[in-house]
Amino acid sequence: MASIGNPLIGDAVYGASRRRTLRGLPPELAEALSSFPRQALHAMTLGFVHPVTGEVMRFEAAPPEDFAALRAALTEAEVP
Repeated sequence: MASIGNPLIGDAVYGASRRRTLRGLPPELAEALSSFPRQALHAMTLGFVHPVTGEVMRFEAAPPEDFAALRAALTEAEVP
């Protein structure tokens, strides 16, 4: 994602530096971003064809609470 200009929040290897990322953001959003403890990455749905049975397998998982809270903070933020 970083190669196309969209680094993941919390990615210590390919993400943007926290200082540069937080500069100029509303305080509530800066706090939400700086306190997020991990990469902000979640697969809501995964699927594949089982290699032996040929059955289509599909798994769904709601985002964890911390991820949902970060998403809400990003959605509600008024970023210039």
